[in-house]
Amino acid sequence: MNEYPNIPSTPLAQLSNKQAKEIHFINEREEIPLTFKDFTKTYSWPNMGSLRKMAYESQSNGLATAFVKFRKRRLVLPQTLFKLLKGEEAKGNQQLAKQL
Repeated sequence: MNEYPNIPSTPLAQLSNKQAKEIHFINEREEIPLTFKDFTKTYSWPNMGSLRKMAYESQSNGLATAFVKFRKRRLVLPQTLFKLLKGEEAKGNQQLAKQL
């Protein structure tokens, strides 16, 4: 029985080039990407609506590296997202301090 349901149990030599690339993509990630639904089950903030808005505007708000598209799904990299949000918060606080 294959313990990873999304990864086929066939040897890599028998997989198509696309399937092999997808498996390599999953294995090379340092953190585990989550679907939006799983993210909101695990973390209380941001909620689903906020997360979708961040993903939709990710090219303009600087959060593009926190969202990954895999097949037809949009996934979130939680550690990267929180790191980027903390960095943006720090930049905003520095700008606020300069204004005061």
